[in-house]
Amino acid sequence: MTVDPSTVVAMKDTRRFTTLLMQFQERNRNGKVFGGYLMREAFDISWITACVQAKHCLPELLRVDQVLFLKPVPVGSVVEFESRVTLIEHIEGIGHVMRVVTKAFNEFKEQTNNFNFLFRIPDGQDYKRFILPETFDDILDYHEAQRRLSYESVYL
Repeated sequence: MTVDPSTVVAMKDTRRFTTLLMQFQERNRNGKVFGGYLMREAFDISWITACVQAKHCLPELLRVDQVLFLKPVPVGSVVEFESRVTLIEHIEGIGHVMRVVTKAFNEFKEQTNNFNFLFRIPDGQDYKRFILPETFDDILDYHEAQRRLSYESVYL
């Protein structure tokens, strides 16, 4: 299979960032930031990342997969959300799907959360893009996304 170089995108070029101050109104009864609020913010940045990569169409959320709350986020923290596309594949009967991983980091750059979202690019769209991992961590994320997608495609 020959790939047109204009359709290849480096994984690092799909990254999007947002930084938020965790306010007290988003706290739970333990005084930490409510996990649902973090999920909503992660979804927002993931959807925007998918929109930017899909260019001319709006992606549809297909699945939320593996939400990890690694550390509690205290109220008053500055949290940075990093989102990037780790895989774009074509699945028969569904069309093109895009996996977006969003990670949240606290002010000490410790990862606090990890969210995986799977988006579908609507049928009828001629979508030809490929993700190119460049670093060792990119390759690990790419293969993890391929493994998850092959496992999930049985259920899609």
